[in-house]
Amino acid sequence: MRIVAAEEHFSSTAFDGQLPAHHLGFEWPVSQLRDIGVGRIADMDKHGISTQVLSQTVYDVKDIERCHKTNDQLYEAVKAHPARFAAFACLPTAHPERAVEEFKRCIRELGFKGALINNTVDGEFLDNRKYFPIFEAAADLGVPIYIHPSFPSAKAHDVLFSGDTISPEAAFMVSTGAWGWHSEVGLNVVRLMSIGLFDKLPNLQIIIGHGGEMVPVMIGRIEDTLGKVMKAAGRKKGPLQWLRENFYITTSGMFTTTPLKTLVDVMPMERICFSVDYPYASNEEGKRLIDSIDFLDAKQMKLFTHRNLDRLLGLGWTENTKAKM
Repeated sequence: MRIVAAEEHFSSTAFDGQLPAHHLGFEWPVSQLRDIGVGRIADMDKHGISTQVLSQTVYDVKDIERCHKTNDQLYEAVKAHPARFAAFACLPTAHPERAVEEFKRCIRELGFKGALINNTVDGEFLDNRKYFPIFEAAADLGVPIYIHPSFPSAKAHDVLFSGDTISPEAAFMVSTGAWGWHSEVGLNVVRLMSIGLFDKLPNLQIIIGHGGEMVPVMIGRIEDTLGKVMKAAGRKKGPLQWLRENFYITTSGMFTTTPLKTLVDVMPMERICFSVDYPYASNEEGKRLIDSIDFLDAKQMKLFTHRNLDRLLGLGWTENTKAKM
């Protein structure tokens, strides 16, 4: 079975020294993040992962030159292993005009498949008008943007996640992987819907991970509330239709079947995709999820494990193509 994973991270040499080995009880997988060669491929082989779509790991990405060097390093990795790796561009989102320039370079010259950007920039959400050129570029280029969680601003952390009864270690986890990362991306998605972005850019495609960052569970209520406001404002569509037509959702970091069952209830099967979130999660966990699925038929499994991403990203693989491993 071919398996494609789309939220798979690395750490560029351009960001050396930015990632601590340990932080508030969390051990960063530094060696795995730096490996975009034989070690990573060996782990993929061990657990049946055919292709990873690589992206720069979560940082406060502002430096234009670092992004450029990161993308050049990604290009070399993909060129060395074209059947095993594809790439999402790293963009200096804080500088939208330069981000658009780098986005176009990555797609047109380097053959990248889209871009992965943080969900906030200095605590600011992506519905700010100054970020529209990045979304417009994605629509014009015909490639998706993957909106990925990022660390909350210091102000948001103090207000939402810290206090005199919670330990720094617990506050860090609540603000990131246990809750905050996902709730903030979900909020970002709803804010983008609320400004009618997908009426303005009907061909824009967004990818979100972690089972949809809480949005699929809430979409009925979002439709019943925000949807009424959108209708009154004369929007062509509503939140549920936008979710089903302008979003792809991956299962990155989610290794029980309950979130996937929710996605199957809410989304077209053609928009549900597998991912791991390597190396923060393991390929072993991802393969175990696939092996545990007993509610999808053979066609649905192929869509989930590879066909949807092959089609969306133009990975150039078909059932009649034997990838060069």
